[in-house]
Amino acid sequence: MSSTNEGHAPPWMTFAEAYEEQWKSDHDLAMKWWDRKEWVENLVATGLDVYGVLKTREAQWREQVFRGSVAFSEKQEQQFRRAHDLWVRTTRAILEQLVDGLEQQFDEVTGVEKLRQELPIVEATLRDWKSPRLSMAVGLREHQLPEDAAAALDRIIHCATPLPYAPKQPVQELSAEEFKRRARQ
Repeated sequence: MSSTNEGHAPPWMTFAEAYEEQWKSDHDLAMKWWDRKEWVENLVATGLDVYGVLKTREAQWREQVFRGSVAFSEKQEQQFRRAHDLWVRTTRAILEQLVDGLEQQFDEVTGVEKLRQELPIVEATLRDWKSPRLSMAVGLREHQLPEDAAAALDRIIHCATPLPYAPKQPVQELSAEEFKRRARQ
């Protein structure tokens, strides 16, 4: 005769099943966090890439306005300001709502330190925004000659005569010692 009830699992089996369930639950949670970490790291990398594009494109636009190759546009300036503002708001949200929780679970979230370094730079750029303007130095501006003016310039260059004071014989090279000796005389 058996003293165990066939309908119930023994206590040790219940403990083993509970142990397995706890492990699965913890493992699934850890995998969700790990997947979330990878997703957030990709989001951080995208944020850094977007900042790089904004920074490069804004610098090009400012250079073009400065050189006069494109006219200043209030609309384009507002687009740049809005893009920077969107980047700041999105970056703040990522850092506050996603990264802070992940950093409690993991030691490091890849790329987040660089993102944190760039955020105050972009905030300062927005706070201290100055519109680009055309260079006051005409020589720094980009110039395009009309076709007839370019042809006239080519004629002047090709018709120019050599300078009358060109040396007739090559200059003699001296050693440093010879130069010093002649200088003492």
